[in-house]
Amino acid sequence: MNLCLVNTEYSGSCADTQQWYEFRKVVLQRAQAAYFLHIVWSQFGNILCRRTQVNSGISWERMNANPYLLLGMVFSFFVAIAVVYLPGLNTICQVDPISTKYMFTGVWVLPVYIAIEELRKYFIRRDLPRHNWLYRLTVY
Repeated sequence: MNLCLVNTEYSGSCADTQQWYEFRKVVLQRAQAAYFLHIVWSQFGNILCRRTQVNSGISWERMNANPYLLLGMVFSFFVAIAVVYLPGLNTICQVDPISTKYMFTGVWVLPVYIAIEELRKYFIRRDLPRHNWLYRLTVY
């Protein structure tokens, strides 16, 4: 609730419709900003995991094999920060700046997604000559 009430001026009852509308608009815009940043974090995990279908994607050689990919990730992170924090751009995108301590709340998605994906790849590699059911269901 602290995320929603920071820098808001709502102190009345629901009878004050204009103040209630402004409060709801600010809360919605902050929620949209947090959701957008969560999507950016999950797409980073998707980029790191889906580079290969069967082999592990987390290795130093694979990370350095495509430097433009990492550069693109850094660029997209800065674009996401610009969308949320630049005054004209966040008005166009209808988001409201959130506190930086709430900006990284979606980072937990990265290790969970990477761990699940690496576990899936491990089980596929273990039984690769037989093409087990996991391979048939998840590799396209």
